Amino acid sequence: MKHARARNVIERCFGLLKGRWSILRSPSFFPIRTQGHIVMACCLLHNLIRRYMPTDLLEEEEVMNEDDDDIDIDIDDDDDEFITTIETSNNWTTFRNTVAQNMFNSWRARVRQ
Repeated sequence: MKHARARNVIERCFGLLKGRWSILRSPSFFPIRTQGHIVMACCLLHNLIRRYMPTDLLEEEEVMNEDDDDIDIDIDDDDDEFITTIETSNNWTTFRNTVAQNMFNSWRARVRQ
């Protein structure tokens, strides 16, 4: 029984990663070592986002879906979901620009020493 719970947790984690990083959604033709690096990079980026972005819309949506999973409803899983639109977010743009500026300022301070 403990194995089943652990497996569910792991499957939810990979589901969250696949929801965030499209490279994990399709079969990979990279060498095994590169695939491991890709998964590790996605995990590290996910943790970085969780650390610096207090509200993560993707995780909030996942929590809402978990509540819906408690209800047993037959859903046709044959339909694939495709991304039809991409919306920009000022929060992410501001966050990205701030991180980039801080990295540049750090680098410039080290070079000047």
